[in-house]
Amino acid sequence: AEKVYELKPGRAAATGAGGSVSDQQMGMLETELKRTGVAMGDVMERYHISSPGDISEELYGRIMKALAKTKPAA
Repeated sequence: AEKVYELKPGRAAATGAGGSVSDQQMGMLETELKRTGVAMGDVMERYHISSPGDISEELYGRIMKALAKTKPAA
C-alpha cells in the first residue's frame, strides 16, 4: 500500500534546527507583534530563546495563542 504524506507548513523551507517556523509563519508572527505592540525581544525573553530562528513549530503555536489573547496596541 502506498503511503501518502501531508506536507506540513514550514518543513520544506525550514532553516536552522529541525522544525523551525517558515518565512510565512514568521511574517504572521511579526504582524501579530505589530498589532499587539509586543517587541520580539520580549517574546524571546519570555520563551527563553536567543534568536527568532530558534522558534519551533510547537513554540510558534504557543506564542500565537498568547498573542491572540492580547488586546491591540493603543
